Amino acid sequence: MSRKTLTLLAVAILLIPLLLLAQQATERIDLNAIHKIKVAE
Repeated sequence: MSRKTLTLLAVAILLIPLLLLAQQATERIDLNAIHKIKVAE
């Protein structure tokens, strides 16, 4: 494997968990926002 491929793999391995965490965090924020809107009504 070339060095470029290894670098891309390393970056992907580091980024994927971060993206998954960010997605979960935004989902939680959305749920909180929906709950607040429902309570406010």
